[in-house]
Amino acid sequence: HCQVIALSYVQFDVLGRALQAAEDQLQRQAVLSALIRAVHSLVGSSDLTSPGRILSRCMALDFMRLGFRFIAPFGRKLIEDAGNKESAKVMRMLCRTFSWLLVHAGFDGSPFLADSMKPLTAEWLLRASKRGDTVNKALLALALLAANAGAATAPPASGQLEIVLDRLAHDQSFDFTGELQRWGAFTQQGVDALNQLGFYVSCTELAQGDSSDEEGLPGLVDVAWRLPELPQPPEQGQPCHECGQCSEEGQFGEGYFEGLWYCGDCWDAWQDAPPEMVTISPWPLETGNHSAPEQQGAAGPLLATPGNLRCGISGVLMMDPVHIPASHSAQYPVAFSRRWLEKWHRRSGGRCPMTGAPLDLKEAEDACEVTSALL
Repeated sequence: HCQVIALSYVQFDVLGRALQAAEDQLQRQAVLSALIRAVHSLVGSSDLTSPGRILSRCMALDFMRLGFRFIAPFGRKLIEDAGNKESAKVMRMLCRTFSWLLVHAGFDGSPFLADSMKPLTAEWLLRASKRGDTVNKALLALALLAANAGAATAPPASGQLEIVLDRLAHDQSFDFTGELQRWGAFTQQGVDALNQLGFYVSCTELAQGDSSDEEGLPGLVDVAWRLPELPQPPEQGQPCHECGQCSEEGQFGEGYFEGLWYCGDCWDAWQDAPPEMVTISPWPLETGNHSAPEQQGAAGPLLATPGNLRCGISGVLMMDPVHIPASHSAQYPVAFSRRWLEKWHRRSGGRCPMTGAPLDLKEAEDACEVTSALL
C-alpha cells in the first residue's frame, strides 16, 4: 500500500503541489505538518525500503526548494516554540521522518540527502541546545537527526552533540535509554557517531517501533509563528530554470544547459555538488502483484508497468524518455526521464547515475521504443 502511494506521489508530483499550497503563509503550517505526517506513514519503518527509496531520491533532488525554502524555516520556528508540548511533537515527527528518509537513502547508496541535511541539522541542534526550555524528547530527536545526517563529524555540531546527549543521559527524570531504543531510525553514520560517544545502538528497528510513546502522532497544532514576507521579485530579472524565482544575480548554464538561467543560490548549490562517483541502482524490472486489492482500479496500470518503462532514477512513467551510453550495458535497457536525469546530473556534478563516470547530457538519446510501448 505504501509503495502505491509513494509511486503516486512521484508520478503526479504531489510534493510539488503541496509546496505550491505552502506558498500561502496562512496555510503553510497546516500543509507542512500534514506533508510530514503523510511521508512518515510511508517511510517510517525498516520494512518500507521501496517507498523510502523513491521518496528519499525525490526529496534529495528537490532539496533546494523543499529543504531550504520550506523545511529549514519551519524547523527554526518549531524550535522557537519547542517548550510547547504540541510543537515538540511536530518537531519530533519532523526529525523522525527525515531520519527514516536518511536510512532509506543509505540503503540506496546515495549521499545527496545527507549532504543537504548536514548543515541544516547542525544549525537546528545548536539553536535548540542554546534554549533552556526545549522539551527533552524534541532535543534528543534533533541530536539523533544530526548524528544520522553526519553533522557530528565536524565542529561545532560534534561538540554540541556530546554535550546534549550527556546532559540528557544524566537527567534522572528522562528515560534516555528507552527513548534511544524506541527511536529505531539510525543510519550507519548515526550509529558510528553515537558509539564513539559511548551510546551503543544498532541500525535494527524494534518490531513494534515507538508503540509505547504515550504522546502519539501530532495533529495540526497551533504553532504561533509566521514567516517573514517574501521579497518581491526584482523589476528586472530572469526566472531561474531550477527554482523558478526571479533574480538579477545568477549565471547561464554551459554545454547542455547553455541558454538556461540559474539564480545564484541554485548555481552555487550545483557547483558544490560532491565529486564522488555516486551511482544508484536502476528501477527493478519486476511489476506489481495484480491480486493485491490496492493495485486494482486506477492504481493498476501504474503499478503493472514493468521497470524498463520507468525512469531509472524516480520510477515515474516517462513522458520524455532517454537512453544514456551506460543504459545498454545494464542487465536490461534502462531509460531515464529527461527531467529527472537533468536533476541528477546537476546534483551529482555531471556524473552518470549508473557508472559514476562523467556524463555529457548531449549523449542522451531519445528512447523511442519506450515511448511507443507506453503509448
